[in-house]
Amino acid sequence: MALERVFESKGYDTHLILRQEDFDALSQELIDLLVLDDDLCGVDCVRVLNHLPWLPPKPPTIVTYHQPPSEQLKQQLSLLGVDALINKCSHDQLLEIADYLLEKRPHNVYDYMT
Repeated sequence: MALERVFESKGYDTHLILRQEDFDALSQELIDLLVLDDDLCGVDCVRVLNHLPWLPPKPPTIVTYHQPPSEQLKQQLSLLGVDALINKCSHDQLLEIADYLLEKRPHNVYDYMT
C-alpha cells in the first residue's frame, strides 16, 4: 500500500509530491508533518531537506527507507532536524510516530532511528 493511502485510511489529508514544481508549491502551504522517502524520485532526502525553504516553524519530519541507512546518513538526517527514520514497510510504527509528532507528546522519537 502506498504511504499516502496508509495516512488517508486513518483520516489524514495528504499531498503527494513528485516533481520540483510540487516542492516549490509546498513552501507556500502550512505543513503539519513531512514524510519523505529516502530516495524520492531519484533525489535523496538529504538534498530535498537542504533545499526546502522552510519558514519557522519547521514541520516534524519522518524519513522512510527501503534499505537500512548508514550511520553517516543517520547523522546527516539528525543534523537536518529529522525526527524519525522508519522502515517504509512498518506502517503501524509510522502511524504511531506520526500521531506522537502531531500531538506533540514529549518523547524522543529519534530513538526509532535504528
